[in-house]
Amino acid sequence: VGDRTVDEVITIGRQEIEEDAQRRLEALVKDYQLGISIDQIQLQNVNPPPEVQASFNEVNQAQQERERMINEANGEYNKEVPRSRGVADQNIQAAEGYALKRVNEALGDAARFKARFTEFEKAPEVTKLRLYLETMKEVIPKTGKKIGEFGCPDDEIHGVLDVSEVVDTKWEALNKHKTQFGPDNLFNRIPVESAKMLIAQEYLVQAAPKPPVDVAYSDVFEGLDS
Repeated sequence: VGDRTVDEVITIGRQEIEEDAQRRLEALVKDYQLGISIDQIQLQNVNPPPEVQASFNEVNQAQQERERMINEANGEYNKEVPRSRGVADQNIQAAEGYALKRVNEALGDAARFKARFTEFEKAPEVTKLRLYLETMKEVIPKTGKKIGEFGCPDDEIHGVLDVSEVVDTKWEALNKHKTQFGPDNLFNRIPVESAKMLIAQEYLVQAAPKPPVDVAYSDVFEGLDS
C-alpha cells in the first residue's frame, strides 16, 4: 500500500493490490512452511486520513462529474454524427439529381438545336420564319398586347386567298405606303423573303358580327376557289 497512490488504494488499484498482497503472502507461507492456505485478501474500510477526507471527496466527485460529462458528450456524438451523415447523404443525392437533370436538359437542348439546324440547312428561309413566329408567340403575350392589335384569332377568319403569284407586286405596293410599313413594323424586322411568305396569303374576316342562329345569310365567297 505504501508504494501506491491514494487513488489506487481507494479506487482503481484495490484489486491489483489485493492480488499482489495475496501472492506475496502465499510466498512467505511457503517459505516458512506454515502449512496454511490463503484463500483471499480484501482491503476493507480503506479511507483517506480525516484531515484530507473532505478534499479527497471533492476530487473524487469532480472525477465522477468529468466521467459523466465525457459519457454525455460521447452519447451526443453518437447521435449527431449519424444524423449529420444522413443529411449530408441527402444533400449529395439532391445535388447529383440536379446535376443529372441539368445534363439531360442540356442534351435535350443540344438535340433540338441539332434538329433545327438540320431543318435550316434543308430550307433556311422557311426555318427562319418558323423560328421567328415561334419566338413572337412567346414574346407578344409578355408585352401586354392583345391579339387584336396584331391580327385576328383563327376562328374569325372566314376565307384564305392565295396571292403568291403577285406577292412581289404586293410587297412593292406596301412599301410605297408609310402607313403600311412604319420603322417599327413587324415586316421590317425579318428577312424580306420571310416577310413575302407571310403576305403571300390574304386572310378574309367577316366585317359584321355573325347574325343570330335562326337567321339565314349567304356567304359572298361561296363557290370561289381559295
